[in-house]
Amino acid sequence: MKNSLIIFTLVFISSSCTKSTPEKVFEKNNNIFVQYTNGNISQLTHTKMDKAPVLSPDKNLIAFIRKTNGAEMESGSGPGENNEIWLFNLALDKGKAIVHGKEGDSPETILINLQGLFFTSDSRYIYFMSDAWATSAAVHRYDISTGKEKFISDANDLIVIPTGKYKDDLIVNKHKYYHSEDGGSYDPYCLLNAEGKELKEIGEEENAISKFLEQNK
Repeated sequence: MKNSLIIFTLVFISSSCTKSTPEKVFEKNNNIFVQYTNGNISQLTHTKMDKAPVLSPDKNLIAFIRKTNGAEMESGSGPGENNEIWLFNLALDKGKAIVHGKEGDSPETILINLQGLFFTSDSRYIYFMSDAWATSAAVHRYDISTGKEKFISDANDLIVIPTGKYKDDLIVNKHKYYHSEDGGSYDPYCLLNAEGKELKEIGEEENAISKFLEQNK
């Protein structure tokens, strides 16, 4: 009986030591891999058509871009890649396409050349970008709990703020026009709330982002 207890204890300790959580994800040869805290690496996809993986804050999900065999599609900025956003559930060891590329009746409904994936801090939403207008791309949001996609704002760059005063708000680069007789345009970085409402401009230089985040930790 004592020997059985010792064996059980050793097995339990051994199992606990090998238990690990995802630490980071990466792409190699257009396939997606996950590295665990114990150093183990697992290959998740084998299509050679995948890129740009991101790990959710709760460590349960991986979102990534998958190229399709479909022909390029058109937006206001010209032809763009026909691709999809995939979501891989690590607990279920299963992935599925959640956003499909499509042409639309308006720039807000186009989903072409999908890129720039960001999870929100609660791992519920994925923000991403799509080609749209001739002078601007667009930010969209996918709700993992409902399976619904929504247009958020015009933008040419995107950051979802991970922590601090403005956690889960957005910093985007917008193409704007001066309201004056001289006309002209400029491209400021702007703070938006989660629904796309502009809160303020934070500057035109790229270092304005780091300064703003530092000031609002």
